[in-house]
Amino acid sequence: MKTTYLTSRISRCFTGYLFALAALAFWPHAASAQLLGYEPFDYPAGELLCPEAAVAQRTDADGRYWISGTSATAKSDAAIVADNLSFPGLATSTGGSMTNGSGASQQSNRYVFSPGAGINEGTLYVSFLMRVDHLGATFQGAPNQQGILTGLGYYNALGTFIQTGLLWVGAGTDSTSYRLGAKRQAASPFTLVQWAADEGGTPIDYSVGDTVLVVQAYTFNPTGSSDDDYAIWVNPDPTTFGTDTPPPASATAYAEGNDLAYIDRINFRQSTAVQTPQAVTFDEIRVGLSWADVTPVAGPARPEIISVEGAGTTAVTVTWNNTLIGVNYVLQYTTSLTSPQWTDLAAVAGTGGTASQTDNPPSGDTGRYYRVQVMTQ
Repeated sequence: MKTTYLTSRISRCFTGYLFALAALAFWPHAASAQLLGYEPFDYPAGELLCPEAAVAQRTDADGRYWISGTSATAKSDAAIVADNLSFPGLATSTGGSMTNGSGASQQSNRYVFSPGAGINEGTLYVSFLMRVDHLGATFQGAPNQQGILTGLGYYNALGTFIQTGLLWVGAGTDSTSYRLGAKRQAASPFTLVQWAADEGGTPIDYSVGDTVLVVQAYTFNPTGSSDDDYAIWVNPDPTTFGTDTPPPASATAYAEGNDLAYIDRINFRQSTAVQTPQAVTFDEIRVGLSWADVTPVAGPARPEIISVEGAGTTAVTVTWNNTLIGVNYVLQYTTSLTSPQWTDLAAVAGTGGTASQTDNPPSGDTGRYYRVQVMTQ
């Protein structure tokens, strides 16, 4: 029995173990594919997330950064706090978390996960943990005052922020609950918001003070200008974490308005006190190209691909760290991540601190992605 490394952690699933996707290596470029973005908010507690107005800040080693979208002269008061949010079955949180501020009108903070490029094909997944701490005395949420919590988008040539793939928040059935929904555009009619619902179609109420896991997916469809798909999952089943295929979505959006040219950032928005909760905490933002990327499962560390040698030649050796002593591994390859067809190489025994496997791509091969599996039998 083979156990695929699909996310960054280990989890018991069905009759075996479901493991995390080892960093993909692409032959012949010898590059390692990672999450497009990961933000654990590992900053000093008490600092503002974006202490400057309208400039790139909190830039990481890969060039990802935060920018306040509040205005050219005003900064957002979203702040770093020391505590983590967590969700059963999800990889352990690190760092701190972020609050959305005091509830001042029209604040926003944008996480730019793909600076200078952006994603314009396939499906983009974003996950994060959130907790509504206070709805506020004036929060109404529905029917026409429901507001946007997050949006996916980019800046156009005129310097205008274009966003769609929107996570909406609305009022629940009482003063301690709220709803989450999907809608592609910010414009009316607001009745087009599709609320996360149970199997009978009844919108689900989420309680103030509870942590929820949200996953968003935006799929670029090349056949039209307003046919892209957008879906959200709220508190998905932990047994689906780290798998190749996502479960049924909690809500999908109507195809309204123009498609996005590309996506390079996610906007965390604090609208008016009437439209959005007064205080929301966010944590563990992940951006990737698969469900497995953004739903890492809890457990021991996984093997990581640490080198690809001989790229561009007829013999490519992939080496990974052997974190599970005494097991057998198999290396797989595929020539595409859009519709991957994984092919096994020979099994390899992991006996020392590392394990490796050599592949011999045929002449004319245009490139290969690699992943590691564990042979549990």
